Amino acid sequence: MNSKKPIGAILAGMFSVNLAVAAPILIDDGIGGASSTGTFTDYSDPATRGGFHGQTFRATGSSYTSIGFEVDEVYGLGTRAAFPAGANFDLQFLLFEGVGYGDTALTTVVGDPGPGHDGWVDFDVRDIIFNSGQMYTAVIAAADPSGAHLWMTEFHGDLYSDGMAIESNSFNPSADTAFRALETRVTDGVFIAKDVPEPGSLALMVSGLFATFVARRKQRS
Repeated sequence: MNSKKPIGAILAGMFSVNLAVAAPILIDDGIGGASSTGTFTDYSDPATRGGFHGQTFRATGSSYTSIGFEVDEVYGLGTRAAFPAGANFDLQFLLFEGVGYGDTALTTVVGDPGPGHDGWVDFDVRDIIFNSGQMYTAVIAAADPSGAHLWMTEFHGDLYSDGMAIESNSFNPSADTAFRALETRVTDGVFIAKDVPEPGSLALMVSGLFATFVARRKQRS
């Protein structure tokens, strides 16, 4: 006899994922040592990427809430008010699997930490399923292609054995960036969330998947 699972049980299996919460990673000696980030014109094209700063790290589980860097805003023109209307003050974050950034980014998060920010900026990675033990590369860069507006990142000595700093596209195995990968939200920095579908759009997507599932079952019966 060919038994069939209830539709509810099958749908629950489709949307359930067993995520192992990852142990947090924190690289910070509490001492300054800032170095300005570069800029890039098109982060989707490896040939034109320039000025990335960041960190390689080894995932300790499958689920992080955010990945952050300690950054400081720098105005090459004095203040934000001196920039032309429509100037881009965003900071851009990209995450890659493995060591390096030649492949397509797993995720991209863009946002403005705010005028005069000096401290942690954490980027939303809740939609990424990490492979525990796998190396990853997290990088940031300023969006302003003129270089007049920069976000500075802090660098320290070799505090983290499972990764290395990236400074202006150069990998430095004897240094680490002020970096953290967190399992829960914290309040000592700015959290930049990734755009997610509106509740209505999400409901439509689920409804569409359900309709597709029902149609396939009818074809098989």
